[in-house]
Amino acid sequence: MSAITKALTGLFLGVLLLLALGDAFDLVKYWRDPSLYGFGTEVAGFRYLSPTHFMVSIVVTIIGALSAVLAPRVISSSSAVLAVRGVLVILLLGFRYA
Repeated sequence: MSAITKALTGLFLGVLLLLALGDAFDLVKYWRDPSLYGFGTEVAGFRYLSPTHFMVSIVVTIIGALSAVLAPRVISSSSAVLAVRGVLVILLLGFRYA
């Protein structure tokens, strides 16, 4: 693979991992308080999990875990650095314009 392909693959896997971390956090919130299993509403700043969101969270968490296992085999260390930088830029833009 070329360096650009490896960097893009690393970026994709990094984004998947971030999504998985967020969904895993939602699953932990649900596990600690099953009353959060609601209709996707938001009360007092806490987002309730809808049944669809709950199932998607499980799938994305599994995919993210697989990407974390596969990432070191797919990308080189320099590509991993580029991927981390790309993910940080995406996060900063997300926080800036959210």
